Amino acid sequence: MATWMNKKQIASYLGKSTRTIDRWLQSGYLPAPKLLNGRKIWSTVMIDKWINKQPDFKTPDKTAEPAAWMRDLIN
Repeated sequence: MATWMNKKQIASYLGKSTRTIDRWLQSGYLPAPKLLNGRKIWSTVMIDKWINKQPDFKTPDKTAEPAAWMRDLIN
């Protein structure tokens, strides 16, 4: 079953800014969203399929250890 996300959620899911999402939409790089009551939404299934077709695309590894400089900021 698909989960639906708005632009802000997609940006977070992909580890990018909403501005990057806008640029990708304008250029045709990112799949077009569906419209629901005038709101743009994407399914996680659609985005995951798109990611798998992008040979160079890397999603952030949210389970990875923070870099040393980031650990210093956190602690």
